[in-house]
Amino acid sequence: MSQNGQWLYLIRHAHAERTLPDRDRALSTKGIASAHRLGRTIAADTFSADTRAVCSELRRSRETAEILLAEWQWNRLLEEWSGLAPEDDPMATAETLNTIREPLIIVGHNPHLSYLAAILITGSIRECESSIHIRKSSAMALYRPNGMKRWSREWDSNPRPTHYEC
Repeated sequence: MSQNGQWLYLIRHAHAERTLPDRDRALSTKGIASAHRLGRTIAADTFSADTRAVCSELRRSRETAEILLAEWQWNRLLEEWSGLAPEDDPMATAETLNTIREPLIIVGHNPHLSYLAAILITGSIRECESSIHIRKSSAMALYRPNGMKRWSREWDSNPRPTHYEC
């Protein structure tokens, strides 16, 4: 973590095959290509040396994270976290983030990630639930100054305009 605050990078998994069961869905050819593209779009030096990378327990999330780490030529451990699946409680994840001080990359799913971003930025899902949408194979960077509770949206890898203000 920098002396002035903490960075959080929310990355939604890339496109996956439409197979069942849901937790075993692999990335599609399109998804593999877009994950590589995202990895090349975000420079490895965007992240400080103490940045941790975590993903959900679902296959498509892990595969996306592994491609990104390979593109960035990282040797860091990829952690799997429970509680990051599409329908898991984003409030619980927000509470966990309050106990972490180093920069963190979370590779996960919607609606969980979009709701998590809303909670971190506004303090509520309802205030922002229709305004924040993290697209597949895209990233959003949030920043929280030391001592502050709320996060601010700093950048989004998605080239298409999206309204994020609440």
